[in-house]
Amino acid sequence: MRLIRLLWRYSLFVTVPVSILFATWGLRTLQLYYAEYEFGLFGRSTILYDSGRVTAVYLQDSMQEAILGSNVDADFNLFLDDGVLRQLNSDLPYSGLGGENFQPAYMAYPNGEIERIQVRYRGDMTNHWLFKAKSLRIKTRKKMLLGDMRRFNLVVNEGDDIVGPHLSYQLANMMGLLAPASEMVTVNINGKFDGLRMFVEQVDESFLRRRNIMPGDIYSGDNIGRSRYWGLPRSLFESSLNWDKASANNHYPLDSKAPLEAMLESAKRKEFTSLDMEAFGTFAAYIDLINNWHHDGFHNWKLHYDHYTERFSPIVWDSDGWLDYWADSPGRGGIISAPLLRDLYLDHDFLFERQKALLKFYRNFEAEFLQVVENDVLALQEKAADITHYVALLKDIYGSTDVQRAVSEFPDKVGRVLHEVKEATVDLSGVYAFEPTAAGVRVEISRVPVSRLRIEFETGTPLPEKMIVQYTLDGELIERDVSLLLERDGNSIVVNQRLMPASVLEERHRFRAATYDLLIEGASKDAIAQVWMSPMSMDDNEIAANQRKNIEIIEFIGESNIVHEPINPEPVIFSGSVAIDDFRTIYRDVVIQPGTQLLFGEGAGLRIYGKLHAVGTQTLPITFTAKNRDAPWGALVLKDDRADDSRIVHCTFENGSGLKGSTFEYTALLSIHNVTGVLIEKSLFKDSRITDDMLHTVYSDVTILDSEFHRSRSDAADLDISTAQIINSKFLYSGNDGLDLMSTQAVVRRSTFSDSGDKAVSVGENSELIAVNSIFSNSEVGVQSKDRSHAMIFNSVISENKIGVDAYQKNLQYGGGGTLTVTNSILENNHETATADGTSKVAVIDSYVDAITKGESNVSYALIDSSNKLRPAGDALSVLAGDVKAAAAFRMFADRKVRGLTPSKGNGP
Repeated sequence: MRLIRLLWRYSLFVTVPVSILFATWGLRTLQLYYAEYEFGLFGRSTILYDSGRVTAVYLQDSMQEAILGSNVDADFNLFLDDGVLRQLNSDLPYSGLGGENFQPAYMAYPNGEIERIQVRYRGDMTNHWLFKAKSLRIKTRKKMLLGDMRRFNLVVNEGDDIVGPHLSYQLANMMGLLAPASEMVTVNINGKFDGLRMFVEQVDESFLRRRNIMPGDIYSGDNIGRSRYWGLPRSLFESSLNWDKASANNHYPLDSKAPLEAMLESAKRKEFTSLDMEAFGTFAAYIDLINNWHHDGFHNWKLHYDHYTERFSPIVWDSDGWLDYWADSPGRGGIISAPLLRDLYLDHDFLFERQKALLKFYRNFEAEFLQVVENDVLALQEKAADITHYVALLKDIYGSTDVQRAVSEFPDKVGRVLHEVKEATVDLSGVYAFEPTAAGVRVEISRVPVSRLRIEFETGTPLPEKMIVQYTLDGELIERDVSLLLERDGNSIVVNQRLMPASVLEERHRFRAATYDLLIEGASKDAIAQVWMSPMSMDDNEIAANQRKNIEIIEFIGESNIVHEPINPEPVIFSGSVAIDDFRTIYRDVVIQPGTQLLFGEGAGLRIYGKLHAVGTQTLPITFTAKNRDAPWGALVLKDDRADDSRIVHCTFENGSGLKGSTFEYTALLSIHNVTGVLIEKSLFKDSRITDDMLHTVYSDVTILDSEFHRSRSDAADLDISTAQIINSKFLYSGNDGLDLMSTQAVVRRSTFSDSGDKAVSVGENSELIAVNSIFSNSEVGVQSKDRSHAMIFNSVISENKIGVDAYQKNLQYGGGGTLTVTNSILENNHETATADGTSKVAVIDSYVDAITKGESNVSYALIDSSNKLRPAGDALSVLAGDVKAAAAFRMFADRKVRGLTPSKGNGP
């Protein structure tokens, strides 16, 4: 009785806390239940019991933290005050997500400094922002990038095998796909452990710049969850309205989707010329390797359109590889997860690129990737020890033991998938047969594509000069002349034509047998001894096809690009006076005879997907000009690798402009895109109009020799993501810059840059310049280096500019300013000799300087002379010892004895 009275007296100390605990649990359970009910998740019915379980583990973790504390040395430490958290959570999802709905916060940087950032939630599905652990998007200050990133994500995971999405990105990057950087990290918020996240780089314009890709359009397709567009067809490939733009080419209206619209329309016609087929083939191989159907017809697509390659490439995003519910049957054929992929699996160019990508992975990267998996799993198991509970997709609850178990099993899962894909694709043996026919030979190909075939003839048989490949497509007999692809090899001819088996599309893609007839003229068709195949498999040894009788024709159904007829090798020849009144595209080599005058109408031009040989003479130059000086013509465009090694010699370009369409842009009267080995020699460019540049290169390599550029409207030469040599050339009276470099490596020798409206030479966006024996004069700035660029100038004259040399930071995403080294040179009669901002550095070494700009703390001078321009050089190498690139360049180019190689203003280069 006494015990009962005692318990009754102190019951409040038990019942009240318990009641409060249960009341809190009940209230939070109802809040979570109704929130889940409102937003839904894949239409799944909301279950009150699940909400109660989730809330219970949250309360358990809170009590454990209160008793034991939460002291984790996390990778990311974020600090958000209570007001910010209340604002983010006040009206989910609208209060925490979307656009620029960022809230102020702080983050500890790796150097220990705590700096202001902005934060918001991210993700379409409720698992990203409804539960305790949220997926976050971070935006740093412009001057406080994390590495070279301003925006990045910390993403909660969807299952217990939390390493899968991260390893998917690792694999994509290894295969050369466009994919963000990622890492598994731990996060503290306000000093308390907040679990594991996947650090993921944000896909935006900076993502492209970091990969040396021109800024362009990034289209994001997600018609599911919070992002679903109601009232539209759900398929992303039905309408451009289902896509948003994450980045845009600022030369076009921000809401323009013209390239995407054109691509979607052409894809409906099974035309894929606007797709980078190598990239899409690699993407399909990647999807097979991670055994994932997540890139479906409704969401998880990102596409990059490059206005300079004029092609789309896929960007890997949210692939979520090796999930359990897709991992049970890997390797049984190509994954067809979206309508675009279904159409592509009937295109033989795509199938060829996919097989190439699979071979490349298994030959070069399989062992390396499996080691990456092992290393990342070991690191993650350590981090998983700090987890108490976390709630994943569909309110599944996992603890530390669950995660460590799932993660430890992950390497076996990945290895099994890779092994089965390998067995089903590149380890598979092809089945090949042949039968001599009255017209040549019929071949049957099954299971594995071949990269080429060889036909062996009886000894002494004259080898054929002509061959036709014949096949049946949808009941129609198709013929392609492949004679230009034939090579002689002893008593054999080699047919350098990839031949694919036919395709079957079910849940997955698979190959079936197909036949080709090889028609041969002459007596040799009766003397075929053997047909040899070169399979696209790990064992790439040539295989003898089995000779078989009565091979029946097996047709292709609905397939495209089965056999390409080679382009006519005979060049298009221009001579005399040629009038061009439209924008003409030529898919062959072009030869322009000496003395030819090409007269262009307003806006007219030539786009050449072949090698240009425009070689005039001193007495018979080639002229590209406008019919009417007041109606400037468009552009001469060299495109893609078939234009490699083009020659432009003794040519004059004048009164031209550029061309711009909804899906392409040529900003100069001579535009060179994706071409290497171009030579421009003894040529004159003058009086450009309307568009920016006189010469523009992108993704190219060019040599400019003994040429001149006069009176450009803006930049004389604009070289983007290219390599160049400029020798003994002049850039005079440019409207803006004489030479403008972006992410380009250039060597300039014995050249003059004078009277530019802005910079004589601008070295920007992570470029490198070596300039030797050159003049930079009478411009706003002689040479300027910015945005992590490095300019090295030797044996040169920099004179009569407002600023002789300058270095600064313009674009903050490059994470630093410029560096500029001037050695063994003359700087005189500049209003200011050298300037640099706080992020940059200029060094003037062993040079003649008539005046030193005061107050420039980031400009250093060593071994300076202000009285004798011709004195012997000092010990520049000792000063350059800390700059390996500049010292190496000095050894290659600089005259260390006298300045006799420095050109005088009167004599030119």
